[in-house]
Amino acid sequence: MKKLVKYFVLVTILLSLPMKANAQTLKFVESTSAINHVGPDGIETDGNYGKHITNNSKPSIIVKFKGYISYVYPYMGKEYAFGPEDTVYYAIYYDGNDEAKYGEIVRQADKFVLERVYPDGTYEDFTPPALTKKQKQDFNNKYDPVQIKKRMLEEEKKVEKEKASKVDKVYSDLIRKDLVKLTNGNNYTIYTYTKSCEEVFKQFSGFFSDVNYGNTIERNYDFNVEDVKNKIDSILKNTNIKIPLKVSLVPYQCKDFPEGEIQYTMFKEDKNQYELHILLFNNEMPMEEQFKIQFNKYLKEVKRYK
Repeated sequence: MKKLVKYFVLVTILLSLPMKANAQTLKFVESTSAINHVGPDGIETDGNYGKHITNNSKPSIIVKFKGYISYVYPYMGKEYAFGPEDTVYYAIYYDGNDEAKYGEIVRQADKFVLERVYPDGTYEDFTPPALTKKQKQDFNNKYDPVQIKKRMLEEEKKVEKEKASKVDKVYSDLIRKDLVKLTNGNNYTIYTYTKSCEEVFKQFSGFFSDVNYGNTIERNYDFNVEDVKNKIDSILKNTNIKIPLKVSLVPYQCKDFPEGEIQYTMFKEDKNQYELHILLFNNEMPMEEQFKIQFNKYLKEVKRYK
């Protein structure tokens, strides 16, 4: 495999060598604007490498490099299968003329350079030290699919908790300003917005990314919203709410959701489940009818939950 890896690095270096441009006499003026370089592999490069040289009065442009490194990760996504001893990446070093000087085969577990390959095909071998038990364990923990999935779930929980904390603060501010009235029940909460305003809009549009200024219309309640809230509260009181539920009565018309909307929201660690949030808009369809449609979806979800 080492011969194949070495050959790949050499081919990568040769392919990265720039084609010679036609000889021209150009005049340039230096500018300090930095430019972003994408390496020949298209994966990763060292960004601290040069300045853009240009003359704004003439169409003459040149790029001066102080050198950069381009990286290739041939075993990306397969690290755990190859293991800490055999998973390597390639580092291609370029000089100030954007020409490849040499490439290195680097062991990913400890960043040790195993070989250095030159464009003329010559190379140097380096004897690697044995990986420590900790280095092997750290590598396996980093690339083990089970551990990766676990970290992703933990990060998702963290994001949801932070989001929930922000939402709770916004709600408390709206309640304090009498823009929202709160009704707490057994495993459910009803948020009744008293009127349409920018703060109200930010709340529910921030909570549901598909609700925005483009698909909503500010519209004051043209019915007894307190009566509607009481009817919904009565239904929820007489239902076993197994999955935490929030219901928001919103004084905005939303053309994209004529029947209201229900979505998953924040994670509940103590119950190992998500909560559901029903949004009821001031649409042509009465909120009571919207609630029946969305609450039936909730009840179907409850049947799936064990």
